[in-house]
Amino acid sequence: NPGDIEPIIAYLVKNLGASGPVSFNRDIRPIMSRTCFSCHGPDVSSRMADMRLDLRDEALKPKARGTPIVPGDPDQSEIIQRIFATDARVMPPASANRTLTPTEKETLRRWIAEGARY
Repeated sequence: NPGDIEPIIAYLVKNLGASGPVSFNRDIRPIMSRTCFSCHGPDVSSRMADMRLDLRDEALKPKARGTPIVPGDPDQSEIIQRIFATDARVMPPASANRTLTPTEKETLRRWIAEGARY
């Protein structure tokens, strides 16, 4: 069943690991470009919550609600808390008409655990 592929891949990546470190340009930028950068990217006129994720220095700056990315500590990273949220805090929000797959969520978590290198 095609709908079962993403959860299976996420399980395998989480439990068996993937080869090599996560690459921002290869693995993370495409995910964020599709799901995050329209509200948290380079366009100041559409930026939300004064949060910019396309530049490392900006993504590491603490905000009123938490630090977007804490290198080496995904559980303290606001973006991980938000993408795994099951309530109204979930990102991307339903109004954005974008979703993250389980594999993409785990890739983001792993990237931050590895130090969130850009």
